[in-house]
Amino acid sequence: LRTAGENKNSSGTFNLPADVMVDMTAEKLSKLPRVFAYELDHKYQQDTFEAAKDEKEKINLIFGDEFKLNVSLNDGCNETLFGRNSHQYSLGQIFRYKMKHYPKLVTSPEEADLFYVPYYRVDCPFYGRAEPCTNPTELVKQLPHLNDETAQRHFVVNPRTPDCSCLKTFKYTPGTLEERHGGLSDNSASDLLRSMNKLSLEDVQSSYADSPNPANTYSIPYPSLASGLTMNQIKKLMHVVQTRHSSRKYRVAAFFGPHGMKANLRKTLMLQCANASDCLSTPITLADQDVNTETLGKPKITSDQIAQAYLSSTFCLQPPGDSPSRKGLVDSIVLGCIPVTFDSLQTRLWPWHIPEWNDVAIHLPVDKWLVDTMRILRSIPEDRIKIMRENLAKVTWALAHVHHESDADDDVAEGLNESQHWDAFEVALSHLWSTIRAGRENRKETHLGWTFRFLDYK
Repeated sequence: LRTAGENKNSSGTFNLPADVMVDMTAEKLSKLPRVFAYELDHKYQQDTFEAAKDEKEKINLIFGDEFKLNVSLNDGCNETLFGRNSHQYSLGQIFRYKMKHYPKLVTSPEEADLFYVPYYRVDCPFYGRAEPCTNPTELVKQLPHLNDETAQRHFVVNPRTPDCSCLKTFKYTPGTLEERHGGLSDNSASDLLRSMNKLSLEDVQSSYADSPNPANTYSIPYPSLASGLTMNQIKKLMHVVQTRHSSRKYRVAAFFGPHGMKANLRKTLMLQCANASDCLSTPITLADQDVNTETLGKPKITSDQIAQAYLSSTFCLQPPGDSPSRKGLVDSIVLGCIPVTFDSLQTRLWPWHIPEWNDVAIHLPVDKWLVDTMRILRSIPEDRIKIMRENLAKVTWALAHVHHESDADDDVAEGLNESQHWDAFEVALSHLWSTIRAGRENRKETHLGWTFRFLDYK
C-alpha cells in the first residue's frame, strides 16, 4: 500500500514558494512559448463547433453541456456548483479553440517557438466504417513550414490513446512509393511526421506493451468536468470541495463496468463493492460508453450523477479497462475524491500535470486488491486522507481547461486570482517547450514553476 509522500514538511502538505504565485502579465507569459498555428481544411479535424450559432452553443459543443451539482455543506446549508459534460475524447477541439485565444499566438512562422498542427479525429480509424487516416504525404503538403530544422518544434494533439488514432500515420516506412510519388523521397513525409511531437492520452511509458506509440509522444490528461468552466466557477468548486464539504457519506465510489483487458479486476472490485454498505456503485456497461462521432456520446449514467457520487465519497476506484488511463482519474481528483489505482502504468500517466502520483492517489498492487480493497481503504487514517485531499487541490487547476470570459462574480476563495494558476493547456505548452529545449531525458525534471516542482517537500 502506498499513500502520500513521506516527511515532506511538518504538516505533511505541499509548500508553494513565492516565485510560483506570479502575475499573468510578464513573468508567466515569459514561460509560455510563441506558437504558430496552421489553418487546415476542416477535413483534417473532426468536430462541429465551427457551425455553432453563437458563443454559448460553441462552448457547449467544445466542452460539453453545463450541469449543476447541489451540495450539502458541513454547516447544513446547500451550495450549487457547476461542471461540464466534457467528452473524454474532446482534447483535439479543446486545444484548437484554446489556441485561437492564446495570448502568444503569432502569425509569422519566423517568430514561432512551436508550430501547432490541428490534425485530429474523435472516432477510432480502425473500427467499423470510420474514415481512413490521412496519407502522410498529403498531410505534409499542408505544412509548408515543416522541414528537417523545424520538425521537432511541430506538434499535434491526439484526443485518444495512440493505439486507436491516426498517430499510426506517423509510423509509415520511409521512402514508400506514395512518398516518392509526392516528391518527398529526399526528405520523406514519414520521417518528418515521426520527428513531430504528439500529445496524447497515453505514451510509451503509460500504455500496454502491445500498444504502438510513435516517437516523441507525451501523455496529457483527459479533459476534466471542470474544463470549460470560468475561473470563478473553478474557484467556487475548489473552495466548496476542499473547505466546506469535508464530510463524505461513502468510503468508496466505484463507477465502471466489467470490460477491457482488466475485466477480471473490475469484476472482483464490483463484487467487493456490492458487499459493502459504505461503497457506492452503479455499474456502467460497455454500451453506455460507446462513442457516437456525431454526438460525442451520451452515456445513460450522466456526468452529474457520477460527479455527485464522487463528491459523496472519500476514495474512487479507478481500475484500467481497455487501457491504463481513465477520465475518472481526473474527475475524481477535481472533486476531492482520492483515486485508487491498480496498475503501475497508471502512476506513469501525465507527468507534466501530475508528476508524483503517490502524493495524490492510493496504489493497490494485485496482492492487495485480491484480498480486500474495502478493508484496506477503511484502514487509512483521517489525517492521511486530509493531507492527500489538500494535495488534490494543488493539481486541480492543471486538470482544467479554463474558459476565459468576463466574470464579475468573485465572492469565493479569497486570495485567489486569475493570474496565479496554470491550466491544463498552459501546462502542456510550457512543458512541451521546456522538454524540446532540454531534451526528452529531462522531461520530468524540467518544470516551470506551476506545480510539483513547488510541491516538493523533501
